[in-house]
Amino acid sequence: MKRPWTNVYGVARSLLAFGLLSQLLFNSMDVLFRPERFGTLVTAVPASRFSLFYLLSGSRTELELARWIAIVVLTVVASGWRPRFTSVLHWWIAFSFAITTAVPEGGDQIGAILALLLIPVCLTDSRSWHWQTTLLTTNSAAEGIRSVVASSSLTVIRIQVALIYFWSGVAKLSTTEWADGTAVYYWLIHPVYGMNDWIRPVAVPLLTNSVIVTVLTWGAIALELLMASALVMDRRWYQRLLIPGLAFHAYHTCARIV
Repeated sequence: MKRPWTNVYGVARSLLAFGLLSQLLFNSMDVLFRPERFGTLVTAVPASRFSLFYLLSGSRTELELARWIAIVVLTVVASGWRPRFTSVLHWWIAFSFAITTAVPEGGDQIGAILALLLIPVCLTDSRSWHWQTTLLTTNSAAEGIRSVVASSSLTVIRIQVALIYFWSGVAKLSTTEWADGTAVYYWLIHPVYGMNDWIRPVAVPLLTNSVIVTVLTWGAIALELLMASALVMDRRWYQRLLIPGLAFHAYHTCARIV
């Protein structure tokens, strides 16, 4: 049986951790959280009472402590050290942020879900670092069970991600702005989710060009559907999709660095 504990899933863990880490490092806590609303949030979503940022929301100092706890944990996760010991903490931090942030975004929720689905993979990973590529194989029944558990979890992740891309691409077609090719313009100039001020003088003239904005809008839909189809693609195409896929999501991380 092919061993599921590779540095490929290690890269995925590091990228998930780094995406959230960058938000906590480069954004003000006043932007990310509104502690005065936590009481209402807990009433509406009881699970949010387990959020790190809710538990330490008694004062600005406590909330800042929560931020640095999250930063330290995510740094360790991104480094790849002891995935077996850090996986549950990674999920807790991702869940805590996604459920209590004042600027919720679908990527944060997906990050929390993926961190949760990676827990079975990490708990069965006995490596010291998730960058390691080889371990001694014992071919024992216990290792076989561990491999099945980890491989099953990774399969569920692949299906989950493919469905997210497929639904995202198809759902856009029912929205007027996506269908007429102008959605990227409205999205990128959005005051919360759009571009940072420093890039606007360069980007806005491009976005007001009908050809460019249409290509970008429909290109996003096409890429999402292409990424969804990777579930049934031959593996030799994965590398060609990797760079466009990373570039597609890099902006969402950078745009939220204030």
